Amino acid sequence: MINIVKNLCETENLTDIAPLGKASQSSLSKWSKPDDAQRAVMDMGGGGVNFAFHTDKEQNPWWELTLSEPRFVEYIILHNRKDMCKEKARKLKIEVFYGNEYHAIYEGDLLFDAEPNGLPLILPYKYPQKIERIKITSQINEYFHLSKVNVLVVKKEEKPPLNKKIVFCRPRGGLNDMLGSIQKCREYALTYNRELYIDGSRGGFLDSFGNYFIAPDRVYFDGFDFMQYEFTCYPACLERDIVNYQTAWSNEALNYTQAKTNILLTFDFTKSYEEEILIYEQCGGGARINVFEWLRLNEKVRVRIVDILEKLGEYDAVHVRNTDYKTDYKTFFEEIKGKLGSKVVLCTDDLQCQLYAKSFFRDKLHIVAELPDTKGERLHSNKSLDRYSTNLNTLADLFILASGKNLYFSTLSPSKEYPWTLKGTHLSGFGRLAKALHERQDLVKKILYGDKI
Repeated sequence: MINIVKNLCETENLTDIAPLGKASQSSLSKWSKPDDAQRAVMDMGGGGVNFAFHTDKEQNPWWELTLSEPRFVEYIILHNRKDMCKEKARKLKIEVFYGNEYHAIYEGDLLFDAEPNGLPLILPYKYPQKIERIKITSQINEYFHLSKVNVLVVKKEEKPPLNKKIVFCRPRGGLNDMLGSIQKCREYALTYNRELYIDGSRGGFLDSFGNYFIAPDRVYFDGFDFMQYEFTCYPACLERDIVNYQTAWSNEALNYTQAKTNILLTFDFTKSYEEEILIYEQCGGGARINVFEWLRLNEKVRVRIVDILEKLGEYDAVHVRNTDYKTDYKTFFEEIKGKLGSKVVLCTDDLQCQLYAKSFFRDKLHIVAELPDTKGERLHSNKSLDRYSTNLNTLADLFILASGKNLYFSTLSPSKEYPWTLKGTHLSGFGRLAKALHERQDLVKKILYGDKI
């Protein structure tokens, strides 16, 4: 018969760490031996023993193993008593301890055996959370005994230490949300002497920020090769795969969590951490335009935007958001038409709005970029669009709005789908960002012209 434990270790590069832990049990019996609980993880030689530990007869007797250090566990394997009374270990509850509490991972009624002659109880765990203890409880009023317990983990690879502390920012949402996240993480990194890595591949740009911005000292847009190093991270559930983990949207927290654990992908910005890498993958936030004090447009993007603005000359700027958020833009146009000058530039994410504006404003209207028909889908995070040209147009729109002589915004229609629109938040994040920049013409000129002004 195949030795299941040996086969798993060889084929999946695993090792048994149970012998390194410290075992305990709920009680002793007249059949108990010295180090009774520990015997379940010891090498007993040859074919082992009929039973390793033996509690007294009691209600819900248990055996527990405290690991030598918190580890990601692949399998927990229980070997029943070999000679007789196997039914006494039939009805079991198995719990693992992490995050200061026990979590049940198995509760069943199953008759199992022991190697080498029978099939043990094999629990594939493979959960993205380091565990500290394993507790096995018999759910009857009886003696409890097993012959062996294995705890299999992936063998540690010899990797060089990371030797630096990092904030790994993966900003989500539209431009305002992303810049807010970046500024928040940058402030933390400066306060706690960490490097800042910014991954734009998951947020609204779906592209590297290095294609649009220049990174200052100790800020990086690429080079996320963390897995070749030995490191610790927070949240700890991401340590196994810090780059390719899956996320899910939490309707309760209104933000992103790791899909498997439902743990929010953030950390406490008011405290210091020992972990080498801190991960932040969230959306939301205010218009933090001070990000532009250090995050500079790259030369290609800057020249493109300056060229657009110089060709436009003086104009009034109008912003309408009408894809995921909705706006009564027809009424809005009627309200502002008497206030507008001879040249109007509309920045919108909606083709239907753009087409209506052409017929409404006629010769007054200047369109900088023709929009694709997204059929109501938003422009940011839209994988069907050319990301570079879309992102470049987004940045151009931002500075077109910020540089207008007068700036007009449509208000968002209240929607239960977006609760913040029901609470007096009537501008989109992009609108708030443009408004804040419009009020800081000194900063706009610094961003676009630097020392040339």
